[in-house]
Amino acid sequence: VRQRPEWRLEQDRIGRRPTTLLGAVGMAIWIFPFYALIGNATPVLFTLLLIIGLLCHALIVGGSAALFAEIFDTQVRYSGASIGYQFGSVLGGAVAPLIAVRLLEIYKSAVPVAIYVALAALLTIIGVLMAPEMRGRSLEEGDR
Repeated sequence: VRQRPEWRLEQDRIGRRPTTLLGAVGMAIWIFPFYALIGNATPVLFTLLLIIGLLCHALIVGGSAALFAEIFDTQVRYSGASIGYQFGSVLGGAVAPLIAVRLLEIYKSAVPVAIYVALAALLTIIGVLMAPEMRGRSLEEGDR
């Protein structure tokens, strides 16, 4: 009978911070060719660009729940992660389309929208760099 391996901290070989950083840097770069090729790319090229964007997005959100939980002490972990996530969703998700439409109206170009997205990715990079590195440590160690 094959035994199921025990979960150990060593199984997290890369960590949440590096994958999130890779996704955010990728998104900041990807957004410029994406907007430049909307309406001008072949279907195959545009599909490839969409796949790259979705991979960047997956790198960012894949470990975000664990990354958010690691930022807070055990005593306030659920509240801190939830409140931060919800406020971030409202401030970033609700306002972003309004800002993008207004930028398009003013500048008649997608370049300012791409810059706006790249700046949002930069905020993600700064936030992740400020977060503690918990790879290989238990959450209880983070409380100390």
